[in-house]
Amino acid sequence: MYMKIARGLLTFFALVIASGAGPAAKAQEEDPSVAEQTPLGGNQAASVTLPLQAGGITASYYRFNVVGIDYTWALTNVIYDPNSIRAGKTTSLTLSVTTTGLPVTGPNPTSQYIDFAPCTGPVNEFCNWTGALRYRFKIDPTLTVSPSTTISTDSSSLRTVQLVWPTALSGATVTANCEVDSGVTPAPTITASPASSQTDSNGQASFTITTQGLRRIGPAGSGVPSGRCKFRAHASSANLAQVAVLGQLVSPVPSVSPGSDDVPSSGSTSVNRILTVSTQPAVGNADIDVACTAGGTQALVAFNEFTAPAASASTVIQTNASGQAQLRVISSNLVSTTIPAPYISCGFTIRGMGSTGFTYKASGRKITPSVILGTSEITQVGITPLTATMSPAYPGFMITASCSTNSYIPPVSVVPTSTPTDASGQQTFNVSAPALIITDANTNAMPSASCGFQVNGSTVVSYLQFRTGNACAMSLSPSPPACGNPVQ
Repeated sequence: MYMKIARGLLTFFALVIASGAGPAAKAQEEDPSVAEQTPLGGNQAASVTLPLQAGGITASYYRFNVVGIDYTWALTNVIYDPNSIRAGKTTSLTLSVTTTGLPVTGPNPTSQYIDFAPCTGPVNEFCNWTGALRYRFKIDPTLTVSPSTTISTDSSSLRTVQLVWPTALSGATVTANCEVDSGVTPAPTITASPASSQTDSNGQASFTITTQGLRRIGPAGSGVPSGRCKFRAHASSANLAQVAVLGQLVSPVPSVSPGSDDVPSSGSTSVNRILTVSTQPAVGNADIDVACTAGGTQALVAFNEFTAPAASASTVIQTNASGQAQLRVISSNLVSTTIPAPYISCGFTIRGMGSTGFTYKASGRKITPSVILGTSEITQVGITPLTATMSPAYPGFMITASCSTNSYIPPVSVVPTSTPTDASGQQTFNVSAPALIITDANTNAMPSASCGFQVNGSTVVSYLQFRTGNACAMSLSPSPPACGNPVQ
């Protein structure tokens, strides 16, 4: 602070010393009217060519005065005033001005400048400070960035920015500003760190550009994440170094393997399948929406053994680095005795791809089953075990039985009357026959009994017969007494 005050006092005294004839210098101090010239490039050697005519007065020579602090300068072809480092005169119209230490100002000139006042007559007789030519300095360096390649993937990339004016410029502040183009939702993230940095002795400053969300999954024609990072040495400068950011639009096509299954022709009403979902081109960490629904009659679906089967189910799976994901789909109740045949259909849609998807289908079957009985006829009274087998054989189907007899014998029965098939498609029944033979003199009196077995919903009935008869019609010898034979 004290150094700046001292320099300010030095500037004031230098202006007084450089005043020459007095009135002209005083006019400059109070409210000089100057003609602004094209700014000179600061922090380098610049040429000044003074005009032969200035303000309508033929100049015999020029007086000069250097204004501003915190920078150094050197002039050629000038004579400094005694005891002054800022003021003097020149009879040459061609000068070289060399400056160092000036701040970056961008396209606008600095507050540091040199005034040249045209003078006529003998030395210091009259110098027109009111019409002085004012040459301000400006510094708007060009910038280069290395590497300048476009960033196209999520990463942290180091970039080196260099200021050139016309040689490397040290000690200048470079600011970084990153922007994202609109039109893509959600927007990618593009940042530069640090937000500003000073150039080193080589005129260089380093920044790290970090990008996220540059890959966009979507159909062709949708937005591509893009943006840029701009580096400037001054906020209003048009000179900048830029690193472009252009992401990738990936339009993967899904596939599912296998694409379909059929329920087995016997033995199981379910399909338990691990599906492999692939993306082409391979896209890692892609969300795939899965929705499965039942069709036909009574089919159910679940994604694992630990969730209850339902008529519909949905979930989200994510691809690995190879662009694949796996999912277990358990389709059950795929066999029915009614129409239409049951099935499960699953749709796989890559999130961001709209309606583009792929399907998997587990197809069931409609059957008209019959029942194969372990025996076709009961020949004895009492309880007889009977094995009934569903054909084709599936578990979980109800086999029902119903029996009928005529009035000549007590009713026959089956226990249970209805029961589901086991894993082999079978079930065991107990058939009870209290009596099968009667003794009736009326030989036309004939007992009969039967039991019908069928799979619930099927129209095919399998019958179990009973060997019945009338002893009086059997030609027995001797004939039973009840048949009317005389007693011997």
